Amino acid sequence: MKKIKNYNSNFKIVLLLIVIIFSSITLLSLPVLFDYKSAKKSIEKLISSEFKLDIDIGSNLFYKPFPRPHFLVEKSTINLKSNKSELNLIKIKKLKIYIPIEEIYSKSIKNISLIEIKDSNIELKFDDIKNIRKHLIYSINKPIKITNSTVFILDKNDDVILISPIKKINYRIDEENKYKKFHILGNLFNIDFNSEWKRYYNKPKETIHTIKVKNPNIKIKNKFIFENKQQYKGSSFISLMDEDIVINYELLNNNLKVFSPDVTNNQKIKIFSDIQFVPFYFNSEVKINNKELNFLVDDFFHYFFRYDKEFLANINGNLYFSFSNLKNKFIKSGKINFKFEEERIKFLGATFEIPEIGKINSKIKYEEKNKELVFFSENLLSINNHINFAKIFQINSKKIKKIKKIKFNIEKKLNEKDFLISNIVLNDNQIKVDDNLSFVVKNIQELKVFARDVLN
Repeated sequence: MKKIKNYNSNFKIVLLLIVIIFSSITLLSLPVLFDYKSAKKSIEKLISSEFKLDIDIGSNLFYKPFPRPHFLVEKSTINLKSNKSELNLIKIKKLKIYIPIEEIYSKSIKNISLIEIKDSNIELKFDDIKNIRKHLIYSINKPIKITNSTVFILDKNDDVILISPIKKINYRIDEENKYKKFHILGNLFNIDFNSEWKRYYNKPKETIHTIKVKNPNIKIKNKFIFENKQQYKGSSFISLMDEDIVINYELLNNNLKVFSPDVTNNQKIKIFSDIQFVPFYFNSEVKINNKELNFLVDDFFHYFFRYDKEFLANINGNLYFSFSNLKNKFIKSGKINFKFEEERIKFLGATFEIPEIGKINSKIKYEEKNKELVFFSENLLSINNHINFAKIFQINSKKIKKIKKIKFNIEKKLNEKDFLISNIVLNDNQIKVDDNLSFVVKNIQELKVFARDVLN
């Protein structure tokens, strides 16, 4: 009896080996048994119907059995079915077309499970990006994978304005959980990012888009609800270096309203804006709370003084910044105003409040000096309370009593703490000060010493 059992067991093992060997030989010999070159047209039609893409297979098909049965195409191009651009959207160096295992024994290919694009260039114009969005929203397609490729964003003259290497894109429908997903692992401006777009079919008007960046640590989550081209709304949650920016927005009758609700305790920046699209005009206010003054000088405002006019075409409006609870020994609040007009950003002035002393009106600019970006400001301090001014700076109150205005310039290299004070004028030059007097200030104590030397 034991011999019979051993015989049956050995027979099953031998039979399994025969099946594996026969299947392997069959898989490897398929290119001989079937002419897949003649299947190019039918595969192009299948990709068009099942993936909603127009493909032109420009080279021969090569059958590859491992690790999964697929065809390899070494040269081809792909366009979206709705793409009217003269450019080929994707110039493909390696295209893998995966087929179900049962299809390999068929005389004709009737099903494709996945296409994978590798080592390719993706050229996009603005209209192409809009067509991709339509594909995301409206197309029912099978899984598409893109690996080790590069995205080029082109302007209207076909000049490259942005390059983004892409490590991986997964674009598929999760049939079990009933949603569509577009997932990107890529790099932009030398910063790696992880982007995931989702649309649940039980909420067809709503999409959720999440972007994560590790260095610096940034997370953006946007929920978008689309009714029609004239009406939509959404919300964005931005977590930036332990700071939260929350924005709600709503478009109605060609006007977009943006506002920041109170959601978390880390909202140091809030945005309020009314935007009209035809003609385009905006009024926006950005409220900044509990920030360092150096943050504004080094990391924020220089973008508004050094810009490319090309990106400001047809942009008109007013932008106001208001500051409160600034982390500074003297300046606690303030306002800065800009006007966007005729492809220019015009600086309209800045005012900073010094509690119980007075206020400073400033003219600000940024310039390149010895290949370094430098902050310059011309300032006028109006003193409303000379007694408090004298106490803080430890100056004889009788001497300061006559001084109502102090003009002075500040110069500071970005990302350095030291700043230079120069060109000091008292009471519109009624009280004389050494014209060559200047002083490098490193801290508050040095500033007080300098003030005493000038004013006593």
